[in-house]
Amino acid sequence: CLNRRWKSGIFSTISNFLQFRKVIKCTESDFLILNCELPEFFGSLTRFKGKIICVEHTTMPWIGKRNLGRVVRTLLKFRKTVWISVIKGQEKVWFGNQVSRYIPNPFVPPDTQGKDLTSKAVLSYVGGLKENKRPEWVIKAGVELGLSVNIFGEGVLRKPLEDKYRNHSKQIKFYGNCSYSKYLQKII
Repeated sequence: CLNRRWKSGIFSTISNFLQFRKVIKCTESDFLILNCELPEFFGSLTRFKGKIICVEHTTMPWIGKRNLGRVVRTLLKFRKTVWISVIKGQEKVWFGNQVSRYIPNPFVPPDTQGKDLTSKAVLSYVGGLKENKRPEWVIKAGVELGLSVNIFGEGVLRKPLEDKYRNHSKQIKFYGNCSYSKYLQKII
């Protein structure tokens, strides 16, 4: 986790890219797993001797940056990248017609039979705070059901959503981009 803030600008991106390369250079890993566009971009420009695995989480990657996406995915294709999709039925990745392997997001619902979980239930959203990701749906569901809501991620909607739901600040927590492991105890 490089803790890059959403839309932080070119200098922050360059700094994070150099940090990324330094981490890769110091790590003796056999695999490099890249999630989403920025890690794909960084991975396409970094020398790595092991296997690169890219995870596609959306049916519309590189939206708004299609030309850059084509260049990045072409570079990744030359590097014999393995593609994974968490979207059922998506057999090919966008651009390059490369085959993807489907691996579902692991979720095992708790045994709820005969138990009232509403006092302990928490909704969590992890992802970009953008219109097409629908983070407000999670917030509205939490408010309507009276559940606590944890929002992990950055994006153009963070400030407007924080302002809109300011009177629900005890119920809805915005954490930004962070290492999720320290919050797992709250979520689980």
